[in-house]
Amino acid sequence: MTIKIKVMLLLILVNWMTIHSCSMINSSDTLPGKIAFRKLMKHQCFVFTDSDTATTSFKVRNDKDVQYSGFTWMNLEDSFVGTEIVVGTKRNDYRSNIVQFDLSGEIIDRIYEAERGEIAGLAHPSSRDRKLLFITERIGNVNTNPLEGLMRMNSIVIMDLQERTIIKRIDSIGMSANLQIAESPWLKDENRFVYSISTENKLISDGDVFNSGDDESEGVYVYDLTKNQKRLIVPAGRFAIASPIRDQIAYIKDNSIRVMDLSTNEERIVFEFDSKDKVINIHWTPNGASIYVAYFHYYFGSYHLSSSREKLIEVSSNRELSFKNIGMGFGYYTWK
Repeated sequence: MTIKIKVMLLLILVNWMTIHSCSMINSSDTLPGKIAFRKLMKHQCFVFTDSDTATTSFKVRNDKDVQYSGFTWMNLEDSFVGTEIVVGTKRNDYRSNIVQFDLSGEIIDRIYEAERGEIAGLAHPSSRDRKLLFITERIGNVNTNPLEGLMRMNSIVIMDLQERTIIKRIDSIGMSANLQIAESPWLKDENRFVYSISTENKLISDGDVFNSGDDESEGVYVYDLTKNQKRLIVPAGRFAIASPIRDQIAYIKDNSIRVMDLSTNEERIVFEFDSKDKVINIHWTPNGASIYVAYFHYYFGSYHLSSSREKLIEVSSNRELSFKNIGMGFGYYTWK
């Protein structure tokens, strides 16, 4: 066996151990707050409360008629908002509603009833559950263009959760492949939210490169509902998330995690990645003290030779904290 093959086998073993074990940093500290976590392609969800051991679990419905997906915690009660996909018998019958369901996976309420052929998803309640932000798009015709599914323009809808009325609909804000809205887009005042436009996924058809939509440049935007206006605040930034306690946002730029104070527009770097690292998720901890990050480290530039890694960075000191991880950043999760 050659040295190269031995090295490759060792890296594969390290990758497997990293994915299937707790953090390589052994610590008694657990991630604070409540985390609901579902592994990719699985329908069983696990809830962790200030612990690295699940306190409860539930299944989400997934059958030939209806599928649940994309759940996010409500902030003031232990329930979720998520997506109810109604398949239907014909393509135009397909639709996706916004629903609220409990810790047993049962629907409590249908918050938004989609029209036929409309996909609603990525729902995010504001900090006091007064407003709900979600995305809608129409099913495209892939027979017209094979890239139609990625080229469809998204709209952002803002709903008053108490009144169940639409406050604002922002049309054509970005394409499916370019618009990024993280789990915590709302700032504390519940009147502003952040989103990102990324050109990392370029769409090419017949030699043409499609823009991200609405003539928007790549970067982090803040939208102010009281002023009814958007503003580019971080050119070339992505993965924007709002602090749960301060007028701050965190984001990725130039392969580093940065934090900006929106009251002063001051920016600083809190962590820098290796050039071989690929960030998958970032998230503020519920107390606003630290930022969790999940990423892959690639060996020899190969996707097949990579290890999954997680870090917890204290914002005030830029210090890396040790913790027991549950691998949540590599599946679907919601955290409050």
